[in-house]
Parts: sequence; structure tokens; C-alpha cells
Amino acid sequence: MCGMCGTPVPPPRWFMAGVADTPADTMRERTRQISLLADHLDPLRIRVHASPSSPGLTLQTPDGRSEFITDLGDVWPAVERLGGQAHDPLLGAGAGGA
Repeated sequence: MCGMCGTPVPPPRWFMAGVADTPADTMRERTRQISLLADHLDPLRIRVHASPSSPGLTLQTPDGRSEFITDLGDVWPAVERLGGQAHDPLLGAGAGGA
């Protein structure tokens, strides 16, 4: 359980593969991932609010709609719900899916 937000801590995920299992390395990698995600979502006008030490993320649109997710792996479905359209992160920011 996260001491900051009270959410269950998710099990290890593929996006943390190769990261040393120390608090400092985990926080450093999470900070890097949040920064990359923020850069990707900026053209979609979706902001990321997150703490490097907490497992959750809040995504927010300019009109104030937001969604809290507990795992980085849940970002893309949330982006699609907030944006109202399909989004393929592999096609780049602002690219819709099929």
C-alpha cells in the first residue's frame, strides 16, 4: 500500500525491467518515464501529475476532466477516454489509431 495515496502498489511491470530494485533507482526511472510521458501527451493537451515516489498518475485535460490511474500501463486507455478518440502511442503524439 502506498503510504502517500493509499493505493495498492502494483506488481513489477515490463516498463521497469532492468531497473535496479532500490528506492533511488526506482524513483529516478519513474521520474524519467513521467517526463517522457508528459512530452508525448503535451501535443494532445493532456497533462500528467505524478510523484516519483507514488505509484499513481493523474491525467488532466484543459477543461478540467481528469482520470487517476494506478499504473503506467493504464495510460493509453485513459488517454483515449479523455481524448474521446483512439490513440496509438507508437504512431507518435497526436496520431489516431485505426
